[in-house]
Amino acid sequence: MADIDTLIDRHGEDTVRKAFWLQEHIYEEGIAGIDFTGEAESKMRKIGPMRVKQRIEAQFPDKI
Repeated sequence: MADIDTLIDRHGEDTVRKAFWLQEHIYEEGIAGIDFTGEAESKMRKIGPMRVKQRIEAQFPDKI
């Protein structure tokens, strides 16, 4: 792990200060997650039944 002076030399003092501030902020308050699961579930509720029907019909084209 690089020491702080090396980080400052490489990225600049302002960037290093912001990085440590962000790290502390995330540690103290966390980050709200993105609800990809909720969005995916909503979409599947809309298109899921049609997709299942299509897949079944594709497996048994002469039966339906």
